[in-house]
Amino acid sequence: MPKTKVLHIITKLELGGAQRNTLYTVKNLDRSKFDVALTAGPGGILDGEAASTGALRFSPARHLARPVNPASDFLALIELVSIIRRERPDIVHTHSSKAGILGRFAAALCNALSISRCRPRVKIIHTFHGFGFTPAQSKIVHAVFLALEKLAAAVSDSLVFVSEANMREAVLRGIGVPGKYTLIRSGVDVEFFKNFRLTDEERAAARAEIGAAPADKIVSTIGPFKKQKNLGDFITAVSLLKEGGAKIRAVIAGDGEEHARLESLSRTLGVEKEIFFAGWLDTKEKIARLLKVTDVFLLTSLWEGLPRSLVEAAAAGVPICANAVDGVADIITDGETGLLAPPCDAIRAAANVEKIIGDENLARRLISSALARVDGSFDIKNMVPAQEKLYKALLGQM
Repeated sequence: MPKTKVLHIITKLELGGAQRNTLYTVKNLDRSKFDVALTAGPGGILDGEAASTGALRFSPARHLARPVNPASDFLALIELVSIIRRERPDIVHTHSSKAGILGRFAAALCNALSISRCRPRVKIIHTFHGFGFTPAQSKIVHAVFLALEKLAAAVSDSLVFVSEANMREAVLRGIGVPGKYTLIRSGVDVEFFKNFRLTDEERAAARAEIGAAPADKIVSTIGPFKKQKNLGDFITAVSLLKEGGAKIRAVIAGDGEEHARLESLSRTLGVEKEIFFAGWLDTKEKIARLLKVTDVFLLTSLWEGLPRSLVEAAAAGVPICANAVDGVADIITDGETGLLAPPCDAIRAAANVEKIIGDENLARRLISSALARVDGSFDIKNMVPAQEKLYKALLGQM
């Protein structure tokens, strides 16, 4: 039987959960059964890693970018049509909002015009790592993105969701039909984070590197510095904890477009000495090292697909505080596996952190329950086999 040709398309290979998991997928699909290619917009920090993978064809799409621009978006659509024609895939699998819309429309255009030379017709799959319409958008922009998602879902053969919360929202919004839905979580190496250990010397060194004094409680967060992550509320919560007398060393791991604003905010709120900007943690070992000295993990996102950092924190045995938004609910039940706050409520977020650092019994109970919640469906080792099973089913190979 000839190999199944799969083309993955993603907007940009940044250091984010969707990007990491897409790259993991294309690297680990069974090469005896699948011929794999990857396309992404230029300028991602993971481009080099993608290009250096010998078994993978990586083709940058130079017009594909996150900002909405009708002229460049049209050129990106044409470019993606050209790439699909060249690759002749059996399956086009898209990720992230912009690539998800343009990539699916390009594949559908190839099918409609019979110019893709595929065998016989390309199957179209999209993974929702979150939605293109967000609470931060104006009503008009929100409505346009929702309409585009509905149109793109209509030309899709399968819709993959990384969280049950996003799947429920898709039903409510009328995006596609439930018969096309599949839940495949954006996985992490659960066993690695559960089993990672630091010696006393390594723990002391890790705390010293982030400037933590012996009495400091460490509150950390991980993610790109963009509007979605709402890191201003993290910094505000740290300032409230300081005002309340807590001895806090806060760590923000990541980087991005909002870096200068966040550093300015930390100075304005008088917590520049309490906050350590750690930069990108580009390996799971570095992430685990931070988590193993963290006393509370705080996620202040405004929206999420499935927050990979929360799964890692739960697996590492760190008590969690988070905003009650979409995919967070797949991991955190308030008072059971973590503590939740409404979005944009830094006062409640700070109070939740204070509860945990002041109550060791509560912290232990939350850790135990969260560890139990992180079952095999969150494990990255099960993610690729689930996708392979979906591919075979769509092609009638089951």
